[in-house]
Amino acid sequence: FHYGTKFHSGRYPYGSGEDPYQHYGDFLTRIERLKKEKGFKETAEEVQKYFGMKLEDYRNEKYWSEYTRREQNVSKAKSLREKGLGNSAIGREMGVSESTVRSWLDPKSEAKMNAAKQTADFLKQQIADKGLIDVGKDVEKYINSNFLPTFLITSNNDFLHDMQFTLFGFLLGRGVHAICKSYGDKDHPRGHVFFVNQKDELADIANDEELEFFREHMKKD
Repeated sequence: FHYGTKFHSGRYPYGSGEDPYQHYGDFLTRIERLKKEKGFKETAEEVQKYFGMKLEDYRNEKYWSEYTRREQNVSKAKSLREKGLGNSAIGREMGVSESTVRSWLDPKSEAKMNAAKQTADFLKQQIADKGLIDVGKDVEKYINSNFLPTFLITSNNDFLHDMQFTLFGFLLGRGVHAICKSYGDKDHPRGHVFFVNQKDELADIANDEELEFFREHMKKD
């Protein structure tokens, strides 16, 4: 295991103009334009062709860009609400449906978004303070029945899918209370770290199930 950088490839700067989030909008806009004009498909070959990235880096960049775009939209919607606009008026102002506005202003959704941001900021600070952190050789020797309950998430198109279940079997063998769940199927595929996508209903389900798992273990006897 290791701490890496926040979800980006390192190929592009985080914003290059007056708007600090400019890059993220540009990245998603470029994807949308390529799909419309070139029939772009998110395969390893086409991602390399159009973005010069590995598929994993592209997915991470896209997930973070979607998160940042949503963060901006939530902030603007809250600002408009403070000015006295209702959900319908906010939707007309921002060019989205009223249901989308309700989703942006839902406290539960905002809590999840903030949790993701706090995690990213924590990892960024760890890297700034300590650089790359690896948990290296022989760490498995210290995993036993005293290890904390563990909830593992993977998906059908996760490149680490099989490794997650290998880890799951190892944890069970060491007497650890663990659960491993895989999300997505042939008709509704999901990739690596799909659960950070705030717009994905299946991601909501996965995160809710993980939260419920830990709530159960936090209850006092």
